[in-house]
Amino acid sequence: LYHASPAFKQALVLGISQSGESTDIVEVVRTAREQGAYTLAVTANGESTLARISDQAAICHSGLERAVAATKTYTTTLTVLAILAAQMAGNSELLAALDRVPQAISEVLTELESLTSSAERYRYMPACAVLGRGLNYCTALETALKLKETSYVVADPFSTADFRHGPIAIVGADFPILLFAPPGQTYPDMLDLATELRARNADVVIFSSEREILSLATVPVPMPPPVAPSLLGEAVSPIIYAVAGQAFAHSLCVTKGLNPDQPRGLRKVTLTM
Repeated sequence: LYHASPAFKQALVLGISQSGESTDIVEVVRTAREQGAYTLAVTANGESTLARISDQAAICHSGLERAVAATKTYTTTLTVLAILAAQMAGNSELLAALDRVPQAISEVLTELESLTSSAERYRYMPACAVLGRGLNYCTALETALKLKETSYVVADPFSTADFRHGPIAIVGADFPILLFAPPGQTYPDMLDLATELRARNADVVIFSSEREILSLATVPVPMPPPVAPSLLGEAVSPIIYAVAGQAFAHSLCVTKGLNPDQPRGLRKVTLTM
């Protein structure tokens, strides 16, 4: 795309929508295109309004999303954006790392039974905090949303940096916290925070491949090792860690006897203005 279109070099506007029918996103992209920007739709629906009014569409190819709470389209959207970034940068190592992501996700899904067992502990949890840092702040946001949508838990997502600036005051003995800590630049900060949370006797679920931080967890959730060294592994980790967060939310929902596919008061396509 970058080399194919001069307009792409001037301004790129991405419209990201699972359904491709969110009115606010469609109108922003339509206006941007009218003003000369190169527009790209990222959507699961190639026949949607967003796909039709954009210069090009990157289709997620995630298949039909049967549940109201989207899962496949979230992770495939992240993957599409990572592929786009890799292509724009000419980064073949990032593309190679992305090739290894499906195997890592398969390893996460083989642990569903243990996640279900872990979720039983939190059946009556009314509220929790969900923490990530850097790229995995989005994992905290996604996991908290799934806990709200499917289990009706008041789950507050935070960057660990923001969490330290006030919200950490809510943490007392047995307060539940989910913490996503892949190795990488943000890992030392996550380790420091996990140590502090243990000192406060918080009830911490830690998702990580690192034994050191898992040893501080009330409930450790071992994750696959990084699919690539250093920053590349951390760059694609949100795709893998999001699946673990979604699986935990699903397990909790089922444990509570709720239907994860049909949350109360929600519908598949939300039209916003």
